Amino acid sequence: REYVVIAQEAALKFIGLLDEVIKVSKLQTGTLKIRSTHVDLSLVLQEAYFMCRMQAETRNLKLIIPALEDEILVQADEAYLRQAIVILIDRAVSLLDGGIIELVLTQDEDTLTLTIPDPHDETEPSAIPSAIPTQFTPSFRRLLAQEILSTMNIPVNRQAETRSIQIILRRLPIGS
Repeated sequence: REYVVIAQEAALKFIGLLDEVIKVSKLQTGTLKIRSTHVDLSLVLQEAYFMCRMQAETRNLKLIIPALEDEILVQADEAYLRQAIVILIDRAVSLLDGGIIELVLTQDEDTLTLTIPDPHDETEPSAIPSAIPTQFTPSFRRLLAQEILSTMNIPVNRQAETRSIQIILRRLPIGS
């Protein structure tokens, strides 16, 4: 029974990963449309925290995401922005056994930069492969998130020297 439970959990995780690949493929082909609206980034970050917190705790990780009290508006598709952020956090969690994963948000007048740790030391893959890989590597997961963000015209930078990924969002004025 124990092996059946383990196999079922692995199958469900694999199905979830396949669903992510299918969604990205549909975004690329235009089958799924981006619904870009004004999104409160503070709510998206809170939801991402609650979605990733338990997995982090089971791996002896402390997940720190900025708790923002004020509304911070950005232009994005809320569901896809949350999905990309969760993929990147989940990726960092899966690569570490213990320690801290801290997201940092820096702001200026026009932009917000969300920095997510990227502990994986990898060579830079050039693109999402045309065939479904036999396993979903950390590099592949990062590429899925980057493709989702790219579809929304949200720049993503990988900072090798600080081992982090930066998501650059255009800040909208409150009340717009």
